[in-house]
Amino acid sequence: CFDNNTRDFDLLGYKYSVISNIGTAGLNNVLCMIPARDVEEYTLFPKEDLGFIKKWLQWTDKHIPYLKNTVPIATLDMAKLGSVDGTSAMGPNDEGFLFLFNPNMVSKTVTVVIDESIGISNSSNQSSWVLSEMYPRSLPNVSFYYHSETIELTLEPSSAMVLSLFKQTNVTTDFSGARTGVVGPAGNEISFPFKHPSQIEGSISFNGVQCSMEADQDGIDTSIHIVFGDGHHAVPHNMPLGDKIPSSQNTGTHFSTTFEVPLNVFKQLMEREDRYPVDWQSNEKLATWLIPQRMLAYIFIANPDDSWSVKAKLDGQSITVHKAYNSRGMIDGQTFTGFYLDLNELEIAPIVSYQLELSLPKLPPGAFQGVFLHNLETVMTQNVTSCAIKKDSLSS
Repeated sequence: CFDNNTRDFDLLGYKYSVISNIGTAGLNNVLCMIPARDVEEYTLFPKEDLGFIKKWLQWTDKHIPYLKNTVPIATLDMAKLGSVDGTSAMGPNDEGFLFLFNPNMVSKTVTVVIDESIGISNSSNQSSWVLSEMYPRSLPNVSFYYHSETIELTLEPSSAMVLSLFKQTNVTTDFSGARTGVVGPAGNEISFPFKHPSQIEGSISFNGVQCSMEADQDGIDTSIHIVFGDGHHAVPHNMPLGDKIPSSQNTGTHFSTTFEVPLNVFKQLMEREDRYPVDWQSNEKLATWLIPQRMLAYIFIANPDDSWSVKAKLDGQSITVHKAYNSRGMIDGQTFTGFYLDLNELEIAPIVSYQLELSLPKLPPGAFQGVFLHNLETVMTQNVTSCAIKKDSLSS
């Protein structure tokens, strides 16, 4: 018998669930991933997270004319390991939104074309569209494209992305100007293809930082590059554990890596414990999505089997490899999601070098993708330090 009041809310997974719900069934919006089973989870739910849900539900109400036309993007694969899937929601004027989903533990690059594959008709073949990223970053008017051109996008691991595409009236004047409210990953540079810099009249700026024009010719290898500061706060989502990523042709059996856990990881987890101070119980450790201040390392294997023997050593000493299940009440092979290490119980210290060795079963090529730190969120900032429109480094 399963206790319906058992804590089960996934604080770090609910945002993907909200965006997925809106992007696939926005007019049938039933959110089940909410902290409603346990009083403590409910009362301690952070205000900023409550604000996130309210914001996107209100957005859904305002954009019904677009969402009623939601369809899968024809050129993308279905939702599965190794692929990025997505939907488009275009209005009657061939403008609207794209929802993209990367369920993988590594970043994935995907391309979409401004044409009928995303719901834009050929009657708009003389038009151009301004591209903005709405989630997870806030990047208004970051590039523009003509009909039939290709957009190349990179999604971070285990992430959703929401983009808008709206038409320009006058390319040379509409795209120039100041962008405010820009948000991006701390300590990182992001780039978007920017194929037509010579067509822009006037300056472009992001949060007050003007973009230099280092490219004076149009071309497929021209991009707009935005650099964000606050690198001393940087933490990436799904950070690989160590200095080594297995080859895409690896077949398991043995893996070793050297790793250090940055101090920023410890800080983020401690801040989350303060922000979400639920009185967790010892039996709740079995649910990997609970107690989100834990430092867990996920051993990612495609289609794992809980009958497998996976062993690990830390600095030559055998350590426990735990098994994860996606159910609180039914623990068996059907609910098994993989193997992980609990770095808290190993008393891992910050900025200390460790040697990790794994013994794995023989696997299909590429099934083992690496070891990744769980429970981390990419740190965002509004601190734009530079912007440039230039030829990419690999172009001639």
